[in-house]
Amino acid sequence: MNSMPGELLPALVVRNADAVVRQARERWRALGEVNALFTRPWIGLDTHGARERIDRDGLLARFAGPDLAGRRVLLIGGGGGQQSIAFGLLGASVTVVDFDEGQLERDRQTWSARLLPPDGLRTLQSDMRALGSCALDAGSFDLVWHPYSINFVPDCHPVILASGRLLARGGVYRLQAANPFVLGMHMSDQNGDGYVRRGVYRDGEAVQSPDPGWVYDRSVASHSVPEPIEFRHTLATVLNSCIGAGMGIIHLEDAIDVPSDPGAEPGTWDHFCSVNPPWFAVWARRQD
Repeated sequence: MNSMPGELLPALVVRNADAVVRQARERWRALGEVNALFTRPWIGLDTHGARERIDRDGLLARFAGPDLAGRRVLLIGGGGGQQSIAFGLLGASVTVVDFDEGQLERDRQTWSARLLPPDGLRTLQSDMRALGSCALDAGSFDLVWHPYSINFVPDCHPVILASGRLLARGGVYRLQAANPFVLGMHMSDQNGDGYVRRGVYRDGEAVQSPDPGWVYDRSVASHSVPEPIEFRHTLATVLNSCIGAGMGIIHLEDAIDVPSDPGAEPGTWDHFCSVNPPWFAVWARRQD
């Protein structure tokens, strides 16, 4: 029995968990043990800080409205006690889908510590590739918020289709993903005039590269963390998947939450991001 706030739904995972799931589980377990950036709950937020975390540029208020009280939010691959607590502090009810139980536990602990309504949080342990068959009703969410995670599965199309199915008519979908032109490039690839692009621009191409130094503190890590294995998803695949899911594209953004200083030393993270925005986000609205 789950004694933490929120409903822990039965685990739904892809049958015969493949190498993608096994590697990801090992990685996230290790990331949690070294207190990696993505595993640190945002427990100290106030409502102003919550809005800054999820809507620094005002796009959420613009597309979904400024008042989140009573809104139904689905987070996909967003465990860790971060976005969930931000939405909760702004009055939304939140369902979190994440394959890692440790990340979901952080959501429940943070929600409880902030004394938010126990029935305002639900957690579902599931591979996002099983989203189409999970215990969630079609059209039951006003907002589907998909933080950086889609690049950890080889095929993004069915995940986006399922996301569209779960949105109510007029609901908003926000997906953050790797810039497919930049994925696999490194700060060390600087050649004097720019940065060398690596890999093939092909949907589903596997890319393995080391974590940037800001992900976790190597000096306190007692063991190695497996390098991420990500999959390139072309811009056309992402946008056409949204359209195929009955969603209309309303906005596209890049250079999300990254430092960008063209005057910085070439080969540094700040300079790299000024030349090669590593992430982008697509905003879409359910139309039918």
